[in-house]
Amino acid sequence: MQNSHHHESTPAVGLCLADGASWNIVAENPEAELFIKRLAGVMGLSSANGVGRKLAIQVQEGEGADTELGRMPGSLKSLFGEALADYPWEEECSPLKVNISCNLYQHEDENHETLQLIHLSSVFVLDAVTRGGMLLHGALIEREGMGMILAGPGGVGKTTACSRLPEPWQVLSDDITLIVRDRTGKYWAHPWPTWSRFTVEKVGGSWDVGRGIELQAICFLNQSQEMDMVYIGKGEMVCLTMESIEQANRLLRKRLKEESFRKLSNLHFRNVCKMVDSVRGYRLSLDLETHFWGFLDELLGVEIGRNLDKR
Repeated sequence: MQNSHHHESTPAVGLCLADGASWNIVAENPEAELFIKRLAGVMGLSSANGVGRKLAIQVQEGEGADTELGRMPGSLKSLFGEALADYPWEEECSPLKVNISCNLYQHEDENHETLQLIHLSSVFVLDAVTRGGMLLHGALIEREGMGMILAGPGGVGKTTACSRLPEPWQVLSDDITLIVRDRTGKYWAHPWPTWSRFTVEKVGGSWDVGRGIELQAICFLNQSQEMDMVYIGKGEMVCLTMESIEQANRLLRKRLKEESFRKLSNLHFRNVCKMVDSVRGYRLSLDLETHFWGFLDELLGVEIGRNLDKR
């Protein structure tokens, strides 16, 4: 792609994740500026600091390869192929190339523009996966700097549970969470956009994606008249986490060929098997009409105590 439109004052926003990844998302032409601003609004991004990799966006007129729901621009297809070419993933796996250029297309249909935002955000997700991360179908809640994920399929009560949590609990996302692994092996959770709020519910929203919270535990929810919290073993946690990953990556599965998605699933499996050595899992049966957060307070206290014992 030609960079003749780029100059020092070109709008750019930055994204930094807790695993050390740093991105500068740059508008390569005037048409891309509004697109960058919308991405920044949805993901809570601020001005770029110039450190890290460059993701250059150019928006063109006309119909592109992404005009059908579930497809992606050609430049992103090659990017996904490049990341998956490093399979099987190891600690020394090469990261994605330093600078990435992406051509997007103008659309009057807001759903198509949202789809392109999803495509773009998938770049950050896939890059995190190559370094031990994963995108999970679960709400991210936080108390005093400690994070917990409430995972489960749609309709299990994640959003309702989040809406009832009292202070000092905070809800950072009520549906999707990105987990990353830093160089020391510690796991962090970042809130991630619920894209259906744009494509289905039409209410929009904004998430502070750059805010990383140390992950203490993952709770897999089910509704019950009797409240209970049970620690689960590593094998069961691997299975439940893989199910949650599958739920969060359904659109990605539509965009990738079967062989590529199989490789990505194996990548996820390796990552999850590593994560369960550091992050514990629980089955949490909730009666959403009662004060269920007492269980969460207790669980968080157990996990913090466990971490202090490790030190």
